[in-house]
Amino acid sequence: MTTEISAKDRALTTVENQKETLAEKLRQKEELFIALKGDLANEKNNLGSKLQQIQDEKHKALDELQNIKMEAERDKALRS
Repeated sequence: MTTEISAKDRALTTVENQKETLAEKLRQKEELFIALKGDLANEKNNLGSKLQQIQDEKHKALDELQNIKMEAERDKALRS
């Protein structure tokens, strides 16, 4: 009976150690998740800013193109 109790105590200790190990792994993964989530949020903000900059440059280029076309049409009309 003492042997049976010792075996149960060892099994219980093993299970408790496994539980602590899994709890530590979970904590580490949660920390990693939080860090990655923050990195992704920063990346999203950076990409949003870059997209806005590209859109602004596109609009500026289209405005310049429109001005060039209007000047060309005006020059053409004056020469006629």
